[in-house]
Formats: sequence, structure tokens, C-alpha cells
Amino acid sequence: MLFGARRQLQSDSSGLNFLTMVLVLAIGTSQSRAEPPIIGVDSIYPPIASAGTEVEVRVFGKNAQAVDRLHFSHSGIQASLKTLPPLPHDDLTQREFGTFLIKLDASVPTGVYEVHASGRYGVSNPRSFVVVSEPVVLLDDANSRSSVSSGTVLVGKLKKHDRISIAVNGESTRKVVCASNILDSLALPKLTLKNATGNTIRSERTIDRKPITIDSIPHEDLRFELADEIYRGGDSFVFALCADPKPDNPLQHASPLLPASALDSLGMPVWPVVDIRDREVIEPLRITPPVEVISHTTKNLQLHWNVTTAPYELQLLSHSLGHSTDFRAFAYRPVKESQALESPFQTSEDAPSVGTKGVSLKNLDPRMTIEKKDAQSEVLVSLNNLQTRSGSPGPSEVRVRIGPSIPRFECLAHWTPWTNNAATASLSGSYLPRGGQLGLHVIVHRAGGFAEAIEFSLLDPPPGISAKPTIVHASQTESEMILDSTEDAASYVGPLRVLAKSRSNGETTERVVHSATIYQGATAERGLPRSRLTSRLMLQVDDKELSPISVRCNSDSAIDVKAGEKVKLPLTAVRRAGSEAKCVLRAQYLPSKCTLPDTELAPKATEATPELTTSKETPPGEYSLCFQAEMPWKLPLYPESHNDHIAYRDRLQQKREKSTDDTQRKELDQAIGEANKRIEQLAKDTAPRDFPTFFYTANVRVRVLPP
Repeated sequence: MLFGARRQLQSDSSGLNFLTMVLVLAIGTSQSRAEPPIIGVDSIYPPIASAGTEVEVRVFGKNAQAVDRLHFSHSGIQASLKTLPPLPHDDLTQREFGTFLIKLDASVPTGVYEVHASGRYGVSNPRSFVVVSEPVVLLDDANSRSSVSSGTVLVGKLKKHDRISIAVNGESTRKVVCASNILDSLALPKLTLKNATGNTIRSERTIDRKPITIDSIPHEDLRFELADEIYRGGDSFVFALCADPKPDNPLQHASPLLPASALDSLGMPVWPVVDIRDREVIEPLRITPPVEVISHTTKNLQLHWNVTTAPYELQLLSHSLGHSTDFRAFAYRPVKESQALESPFQTSEDAPSVGTKGVSLKNLDPRMTIEKKDAQSEVLVSLNNLQTRSGSPGPSEVRVRIGPSIPRFECLAHWTPWTNNAATASLSGSYLPRGGQLGLHVIVHRAGGFAEAIEFSLLDPPPGISAKPTIVHASQTESEMILDSTEDAASYVGPLRVLAKSRSNGETTERVVHSATIYQGATAERGLPRSRLTSRLMLQVDDKELSPISVRCNSDSAIDVKAGEKVKLPLTAVRRAGSEAKCVLRAQYLPSKCTLPDTELAPKATEATPELTTSKETPPGEYSLCFQAEMPWKLPLYPESHNDHIAYRDRLQQKREKSTDDTQRKELDQAIGEANKRIEQLAKDTAPRDFPTFFYTANVRVRVLPP
């Protein structure tokens, strides 16, 4: 926010009180979040543009006015920071942080891309950016009445409790599409079509990741009323309304941005497909595994087959594809020569849930493994959707896969929120200062009976960045990879790739780890954080700031301990200016049946030896554990504001020394005096301050040996 305050000075010669107010507000807000001032983006507006055009966009979100770069997932989309006129009596233009001119090459295909914002304090979470071939028109925020014409895209924001009125000519428009999910928007649009007398012709609401589509529009003058389904609004509640979209317009399709639970649907073998979406199936459907049955979520489906091998795995994919469904599966063994069914011998409602640091893989799709039972090999499975909604997008697709159980795994990684409470996790990406450490949360999804340890390592890390390989034991589903940067690490913003590797039956299997992001932070209004998959994991290394502290294990190799015994973990802290306070270390991802109490690094202390206590029931094998550290970080808040204003004052003084005009010298003296007052205030307000901080540190590898 300091950058925004600094811009105000060019037109407000009495801006000292305004600047002080903004500084206090920015500092107080950052402290209340208990984290450094990391960038988090709620929205980039407008999030849609036409190929071959230029458009001005603005970034909204946490510390968004520190943003000075945008990074698009397509090289044909480039951003340049907008400039402002010079400050009084100066010749240098000012940068308008958070506002950009976007240039799209004409060769950029229509589609959905991603954009990250970066600045001094990190690179943000991604936001979707849609490219279309139609002209894009922005809705004037000051006027809630507008119109949309055939072949154009209207983009706007929903206002809390308000309805936007949009006129449409039914003589020339045959189809209207309203999209929000594909834009990473928090809006749940409700679209109502009314005639000239105000009578409602049709009313639709958004369902799943699909847009609202209204076609067969009457040949008359009409208007649409658009509002959020529960009457919320704001900068993050963006919508796009397109009249008669072209065939290549991505707004008319479901969002390709899948939920994080879609990890369940990745890496599966191709099986024969039985498509019954357009068939009325009343009797149980006889199938021959392996098979994939494609149906609709509105149907209660019964599948009947003969278990010839053991075991068989049933996996339903619906919620993991982004649909608002909640299926329950019942498995029966039919009674021969009878229409009756015994009680179900197995039921399944929700798949196992993993992921606890803000990006949850909670999945409402059932999964079950079915064994052959003696001579009775007939199985009938009934699938019932407990949550149904109707609307214009039509029923959603559901995929049911039945076949031999195949051992497999997929992995996911996301940046760990800087908080000790996942329920309050907010939108943030990565922030790694020189000499610092950063937590990368890794999650393992095992299926088909796969039960082996998995090792995570960095693929081609940037110079100055390293991480010990992280082991997720067969008894675990997640852990934390700790990235370390050297004190001379260079500035870097770019993608980071992680490799997952495991050995089973003498063979090594490798997977490039998928990445996820929080796209909706936790609030009282919106509930827990929501997440989705993302195309890349972006890392930013800051060469301007030196981390106040880093904690590392003295042993580079695994530390051995017999099950049932204790072992001390040798930790060393590197403290720098601003890290003199007490640091509390809380162990994370301990082996099963182990304990390790909280460890305190006393003020200025640099050594600690926390003691891990194992039990005889602790499964043998290699583990990676780490510590969540809690301590105040002393960091300057946007010191560039102070430095830039000193440079501005110095330029004024040089002008005064060269000037021979008494009037100009008098004006410059006054401007220099005002600049000195602001510099004095900025020196106080940008001075290093304590930010209560939770961060991950000290990766330790432990090898538990049999007792």
C-alpha cells in the first residue's frame, strides 16, 4: 500500500497525513495476519481479453500494490507496468504498481491461461486469464444498466445485494452465455431473462464448473437481470456475458481448472468405454470388466458383473471432476434364483481424504475394493447420487471404472500457508528471501494397494536453491519439503518442478508432481479454503531481503534409531539482524507412535537438540520430519518508498543548485522542505517491524530400525 500512497503525492501536496494513515493501516493489517507481507491475488481485472489487442488490467488482493510484474503461462501475452506523470518539479515518471498494460499477440489461441503476480515480497497464487476472439466490452461500474450485442463479450463485477440490468435484442441474438467459474471468480451467478413488461421468461443458476446458457431467445426486446445467487459482491466476483459466442469461445464450456481432488482421476490406464448418457437404463447393466461406464449424475445406476479375478476395484469420478455431487455405493451379492438382494456386504460414500495445510483432497466420490467370495462371484453395485441439482447446463458426467486393482500413486505439491491454522489459510504463493527457508507441502495419493515409501526431490533447481530429498513413508500421506536458499542467492521468478520416485518389486517408478493452489481463502462468509490444480508451481527468490533466521539439521544423512529408543536431533540456527527473539519449534510429520515435545530456542540461542522418542510399534523405514517455527520476524515494510523519496529530494536539490531563477528556487525550496518531512515520516514507518510469523524449517531424515 505504500506504493499507492507514494503515487498520491504527485497530486496532493499536503499528503503527509494521508501517507501516515495508509502506513499505519498497512502495517497493522500485516501484523494481524501473523505473516510477512506476502502477495496474494484475489483477482486480476479484467481477466479476459481479445487476441491481438492491448488492455489495461489491475491487480486486487493482499499487498497487491507492491506488484510490479505479471507472468503469463503463454509467451504471447506480455505485461508492462503502467507509468504515471513525475512528482512535482521532477523529470522521472512514476510506476503505477499493480496496474499493467497487457499486450496479446494475434497468434495467441483462444483458451484459458494462468497469470501470477510478483513483487518485492513474493510471487502470488495463480489466476485464470481467458483469451477470446470476440471484442471485449467492460461494464461501467458506475452504471448498473448496460446492453450486450451479438458477437461481443461483456465483462463486469457483481455488486453486493444489487442486480445488474443488461438489455439484449432478441431479433439479432440467439444465444447468451454467462461464465464465472472459468475466470476463477467467487461469483455464483443467477441470470433472469425478462420481457419488456418485466415478466420473467427464464431464470437459471450456475451449476458445477459450467456456464449458464440461454438459447432460443424470443424475437423481441429483452433484458437480463444478473446477480450473485446469495447476493454477494466485490472485486473477486467477476462475470463474463457473451452473446452468440463463436465456436472457439472457451466461455461456453466448463472450466478446465479442476479441483485438487481430481488427482484421483489422473494416471489411469485406458479401458473399454460403455457410454449410456443418452440411454434409459432400468434394469441392472451387465458389464465385463475392465470397463469404464459413462453416465449422468441424475441417474441412479446399477452395475452387475462376474468377479473372475481378485481383487476388483471400483472407482467413481464425479466430485473429483468438479461436479456438485455426493454419491453412495452399495455392493450386493445377488441371491440365485431370486429377485431379492441380501444386505450390502460393502458400502462406500467418501474416498479417503488427505491434505491438511489448506489444500485438501477431500473427495465425495466412493471407491471400494471387492474380493471374490468362494464360488459366489456375482456382484451388483448400486450407485446413488445424494445431492442433485437441475438447471440449464444439464446433467453432469459421471465416470465409473471397474477392473483389476492396479497398484499406483500420484503426487501433489503446493506452497504451505504461513499460518498454524489451515482453516484461516489465505491466498499466497511463495516468498523465499536470501538465506531463508520455505515450506512446500507434498501429498501422496496411493491406490490399488500401493504401499511403498515415496521420495520427493527438486528437478533442475535454480542457482542457490536446494532441498534435501523428502521421504513420505508407506504409513504416511504427506510431508513438507524445505527449500533452502544461500545468502548470495540471485533474484529469481520462475517455475519449479518436483519429482516423486518410488521402488516396488525391484522396479523404480517416477512421477512429475502435480501442483495445486488455494484459489479461495478462508473467511466467515465463504468457509474453508478451496483449492484447484494449477499448470505450474512458481517460485520467487528475493535478493533484496536477507532472512532473519534459518534452522538446519547438522546431519546430511539419515539419523538411525531403533524402534522403542530415543534419539537427539542436532539443530543449528543461523540468526541475523532482526531474529534475536525466542523461537518455538514444533515437530511435524513424526513417524507413527512417536513423540517429540515443543523445543524452544532461547533469545539469541543457536543450538538445540530436540529428542525424538519412538515406540516398539513404530514401523521401520525412513522418514522426513521438519519443524514449524513460531517467532517474530523483524522486516522493513517496503523500504523502497523511503529510498525513492530520498532520491527524489536529491534531484530537487540538484535542480536548485543549478537554477538561477529566484521564483523557481523558492518553489524548489518549498518542495524540498515537504520532501524532507515525508522522508522523516517514511523513515519511521518503513523501519523494520516485528511480524509474528509461522514458517517451516529444519528438514531432518530419520531411519527407524527394527527393535
